Amino acid sequence: MAEGSDPVRNIVALGSEALVPGGSHWVKGDIPSGLLHTVAGLLATAVWGLPGRALVSASSYSKATTGKRLFEHVLGQIGNNSGTTPPPPAG
Repeated sequence: MAEGSDPVRNIVALGSEALVPGGSHWVKGDIPSGLLHTVAGLLATAVWGLPGRALVSASSYSKATTGKRLFEHVLGQIGNNSGTTPPPPAG
C-alpha cells in the first residue's frame, strides 16, 4: 500500500500530532524523526506559541504520511505555477 493511503492510520497520526508534535512519527515507529519533531515543536511553542507548534505538527504529519515536509509541498505548488499568468479579472 502506498505511503499515506491508509485512512485509519492517517487519523491516528493526526490525532497523535494534536497530543505531541512529532506524534505521527512515533506512531509510525520512526523514533529519531519523532524525537526531532517533538523537540522542534516544543521549541517552536516556547518561541512562537500555538502557531509555531501548529506549523511543526503540520509539517511532521505531512512528512510522516506523504514523505514530504510541508514546505516541500508549498514550494512544489509555487514551482508548478511559476511562469503562468493569472487570468484577467472578470467583468
